[in-house]
Amino acid sequence: MQEKLYLVFTRHELTEEQIEEFREVMSQFEEGTCEIRYLTELASRNITDLQDADDIHMELFGLLRKEKNNFNFIELYGVIPVPLRFVIQEFNRDMPTRSKNYCNINESFNVSRSIEGQKSTIDHKRWLPVGDIRY
Repeated sequence: MQEKLYLVFTRHELTEEQIEEFREVMSQFEEGTCEIRYLTELASRNITDLQDADDIHMELFGLLRKEKNNFNFIELYGVIPVPLRFVIQEFNRDMPTRSKNYCNINESFNVSRSIEGQKSTIDHKRWLPVGDIRY
């Protein structure tokens, strides 16, 4: 079993600062015990209504359930669109408080924005924990 899985929910390539922050965290673990997985296709989907957001949430939910036996801890990093956050929050309300199965959500604190669809040109300050997905 591996120690930690980092899921990166982003439409853009990560900046060097964001990647370096992952390297620093991963250096605390034995080599080969952590994995970074990019969810670019899932993050790039259009969300035109709450059903679209729910579909993405259910895919994330399924991935988390599938991987829970392969990793001791799973974290999600990225920028979560508001409709998806809403669906996650509503789902979490129906789950027991702090279910034993949860994935922390960490969002990037950025001080400038990128042009849509182009390489990220943001000024990344740090990742901040903003909630969780219960599964």
